[in-house]
Amino acid sequence: MAVEDTQPLISHLIELRKRLLNSIICVLAVFVVLVFFANDIYQLVSAPLLKQLPAGGEHDRH
Repeated sequence: MAVEDTQPLISHLIELRKRLLNSIICVLAVFVVLVFFANDIYQLVSAPLLKQLPAGGEHDRH
């Protein structure tokens, strides 16, 4: 392998920074979109648990 074919360390770090920034931007974009559906997502996830809970909300303590 010739020396010209390899990238110096700085080029790798620049590429890493670019990919990390793109990843962070994508995660933030998804978060911003999904924050409007937070209640719907919570209800969807909590529905199986709510079916298993007792009807009164607490057990009798006699």
